[in-house]
Amino acid sequence: MNPKEIRLGPLVALAGFCGLVAAAVSLALVRGGSLVPQPPWLHAVLLVVIAALVLWFARPVRRHLAGSATTVGTVEALRAARAVVLAQASALLGAIGVGAYAGALVVALSDWELVANHGRALRLAVHVLLAAGLVVAALIAQSWCRVPPREES
Repeated sequence: MNPKEIRLGPLVALAGFCGLVAAAVSLALVRGGSLVPQPPWLHAVLLVVIAALVLWFARPVRRHLAGSATTVGTVEALRAARAVVLAQASALLGAIGVGAYAGALVVALSDWELVANHGRALRLAVHVLLAAGLVVAALIAQSWCRVPPREES
């Protein structure tokens, strides 16, 4: 394990913290007479695009480390480092998204009698799943960029 890798535990803690903050803000909005904010579908599209880009940028590093690169030459160390940093930043973004959308979802579900919350809850649930998918994609990309330890001879 590399000490600079982002692990699942801190991501869960970050999501939990953001969930509490989002739930508090959403509850304050609802008590003030507003509805739970509804995320636009553009956010969902962006989560999918970011997850695909993270995997796409890490793929050449994975192929190089596996020894199956079809291109002549090697992957530059800076490119591999950029892929890892992008994966880690995306994991943090996904964890924040999971927490924020889940916090708002809890408040929307707590006021289920309100018909307007049915569509909002569905959208929020989709966003929670897509943000979790971004976290998974980012952790996979980070693992693809992991250099195996050198064997001492």
